[in-house]
Amino acid sequence: MKKVLALVLAVMMMATMAFASSLDNVTINNGSSTNPSGNLAPGSKIKLQDSGNEIVFNKTYSTVVGKASYDDRTLKLAKDINSENYTLTSVKYNEGKSLVESIKIIDADDQVVIKLKDDFSNTKDKKIDVEFTLKGKGKYTLRTSAEVAAYNADHGTTKKIDDKVSLPDVDVRVTGTVGYQKVYLPITDNDEDIDAYDLCSVDNGTIDIHATENNIDSYVIEVSDKGGTYATMTQDIANGDVTLEVRVYDGNSFFLGFNTDANTDIVKANPDAELIFYEWDGTPTFDATAKVYFNDADEDHYVYQIKEGRVTEVGKYDEDEGCWVVKARTLGSYVVRHQAGLRHYF
Repeated sequence: MKKVLALVLAVMMMATMAFASSLDNVTINNGSSTNPSGNLAPGSKIKLQDSGNEIVFNKTYSTVVGKASYDDRTLKLAKDINSENYTLTSVKYNEGKSLVESIKIIDADDQVVIKLKDDFSNTKDKKIDVEFTLKGKGKYTLRTSAEVAAYNADHGTTKKIDDKVSLPDVDVRVTGTVGYQKVYLPITDNDEDIDAYDLCSVDNGTIDIHATENNIDSYVIEVSDKGGTYATMTQDIANGDVTLEVRVYDGNSFFLGFNTDANTDIVKANPDAELIFYEWDGTPTFDATAKVYFNDADEDHYVYQIKEGRVTEVGKYDEDEGCWVVKARTLGSYVVRHQAGLRHYF
């Protein structure tokens, strides 16, 4: 049978997730949001999992939780979502196939994970609408009177508590909106200092977004003339461990999302080294040479750029600044090591 499990989480500018099935041909609308803002960012993950009778929708920096119910019956996944219990089949894209990199069951987390493709140029809302089936494997036991009633109503049977039946399939539909929000970085006077996190949601010069390290990757930024055409922009990342300083001009556009995830290939090639990683995800390019200050890297440290499977020492220690400084027009991926001699990888 197709087990009924329907959930629609309709959130303004956020993905709507719907679990739908065939019992009595109903769709249950019952959900709430803990963070009702923002599109799904390209490159993020949609995670679907069972948590009691709550179905959890999770993206990079926010979680939406809704509860599915039908009349007085609590309807939930009979077993955890993993490849022992379910096979992911019948994937159908109604819209937005080009936005999705993969859909997989992740056994370690008991989740279905929909990985969206990275696209740092995507500032226009694009729709995603995908359906698939979690096909049940083996048997499960009817544990409650509610489950018995639901099963019998759908099949016209007279099953009882503790009877074994085939593990129900679960039909899943996920719809939503994908795209970075375009925002504006205003310049009010020539050659002023501006903070990369002080942004405008509309191009009117009024700062109404105070972005943080945790959500700067939700935005594509365009520099805007509001009394000045050029300025010096700074961005602190990793709680001030690294500072970007660069002159920007009216009309410049860039993505400043970053991460500090370890590059496992380099870690494996250098098992005894203490390594710290910093990466600008969108490899932003500027019209002027940027300075990147690695504030915790003193004269005993070295900074390397990671590119195409190799590491190359870049920048130098600046005695006046008291840290390692790298100059570049295009930012990328870096690793800091105490002492020289980092092995590259292929």
